[in-house]
Amino acid sequence: MTNPKNNVISFLNMKGGVGKTTLCLSLAYQLTNDYDKKILIIDMDPQFNATQTMMEQYNLINDYLDDYREKKTVKRIFDRKQTLAGSVEEESVEPDEIIISSDINSNLDIICGNIDLIFEDKNQDSVSKKRLDIFLKKHNLRNEYDFIFIDCPPTISFFTDASLIASDHYLIPVKIDKFSTLGVKMLDNVVGLMKEDPDFRINCLGIIYTLQEDQKKLEGIREVFEENSIVSRYNIFDNGMKKHNHLLSGERGNIAYNYEETKGDMLLICNEFLFAYEQVGEPGE
Repeated sequence: MTNPKNNVISFLNMKGGVGKTTLCLSLAYQLTNDYDKKILIIDMDPQFNATQTMMEQYNLINDYLDDYREKKTVKRIFDRKQTLAGSVEEESVEPDEIIISSDINSNLDIICGNIDLIFEDKNQDSVSKKRLDIFLKKHNLRNEYDFIFIDCPPTISFFTDASLIASDHYLIPVKIDKFSTLGVKMLDNVVGLMKEDPDFRINCLGIIYTLQEDQKKLEGIREVFEENSIVSRYNIFDNGMKKHNHLLSGERGNIAYNYEETKGDMLLICNEFLFAYEQVGEPGE
């Protein structure tokens, strides 16, 4: 086995409604099409919006509803079975059992999410939080892909912890409003607590503004946000994702690459993302 790349990146913010999934999918789609990167998306959010978009993009909605939802989702990685002796064993799952590919974009694969994840949150122990990390390492998936993007829940949960444990880096999508600081503060606390474990190593690639609006009243809010003592420690991308009706309700889904009006902005974010990724050190440095 070759040395694994540090290319697993979580997208998360403890505040919902910030365009997290849109950024994750749009960045992945642009990188696979314009930079020929091979990317795996893992949908760890019980709202499974990334899954819904990708199943629609790949014309697989019926397949998901009829088959994938039960047999080919990230839930399989965390499933446990009862033995005849009454003990609980972790089930073993192979990548080809749950990774979904499509000729529509052969560079972009996905491990689907499942709304049933919400019921699993209370049924897992601390050891099980490492199951995703173990799965990626066991099957050498870091070397199979240029990047692995994890779309995380916007909450403190078992699956947020599991995502961070499996990640080398994370990105923080931020929509500027009066509550922007709260989401970043809460996330900073979560990561800080996890870093008390000496084996937990992760870096933040930065904050990316999403759903940006050209409104004078938001300029002051943004200034206050950036002056916050916690926020000021993070790299803030120069390029962001503008708010656009197509990304909210367009017929081609919430992927910027699908619309001429938005793919240009995402191309700039891609360039800055690749630069930030190349500049960052080993996880935890």
